[in-house]
Formats: sequence, structure tokens, C-alpha cells
Amino acid sequence: MKTQLHWQQLPPIPDREGFAAPIAGVSNGALIVAGGANFPDKKPWEGGRKRWYDTAFALERPDGAWRGGLKLPRPNAYGVSLTTPDGIVSIGGADAERHLRDVFLLAWNGAGLTTKPLPSLPKPLAYSCGALLGQTIYV
Repeated sequence: MKTQLHWQQLPPIPDREGFAAPIAGVSNGALIVAGGANFPDKKPWEGGRKRWYDTAFALERPDGAWRGGLKLPRPNAYGVSLTTPDGIVSIGGADAERHLRDVFLLAWNGAGLTTKPLPSLPKPLAYSCGALLGQTIYV
């Protein structure tokens, strides 16, 4: 039996630049996009400075509007994010000063985001990839 997929464009994130390498995934039916980095004032080749974000957005329905005003514990971009049955696992990443060892679960509760710390990585890690196979996360 062949499965047919249906694709549609979602509303754009409410930011004029967008974000590179945010934490992204689905929790309790909501698409979450959190953190990331960009060059809001000038492009890098024009001398612009990269900005790192702790802001987050949730889209509860494909035809809905993004909810803002949400925050991460700290700015974070370029980490691994995996959708799990319990929420989005965020692994490592970076901020403006360093790579991170942080691992946490990010979950949508219908009104806002919750974070739950998980065991840290043995070393800081950014610009990587990961996969969830069964109940095992591979980085």
C-alpha cells in the first residue's frame, strides 16, 4: 500500500530574518521553533554581527498563528533537536561565547513551554546531528 503525503506551506515565523539552526520539533501537536541565530542588522559580508536568540514560537494548528513571547533557558543554536513522545530533546548547541553541554526536554503544555533538564553531554557539542531509534538517542 502506497502512502500519500500532503504538503502545505505554513505561516512564516514572525521575524523578518528567520533563524539559522533553531531547536525545532513537535510537542503535544504544536510545532515549536526556538532559539537560533541570525544577522538582524547587516549581512556578515557587510560587517554584521551574529545575534543568538532565546526566543521561541509555537504553532498549534497549520492554519493558526504563531504564538510568541516564549523563552528558552538561554540563547541556543546549532544543536541537535529530536521529537520524542515526551517533547523535543535539545542536545548541545552554542551561544555567542561557547559550545554547550546542556541537554533538556522542551515541551508544549497548551499555554507555554516547559523545560526539564536531562543529563549533560560529557563534552560541549555543536554543529552535529542525531537520531532517535526506539528509545535510544544517537548523536
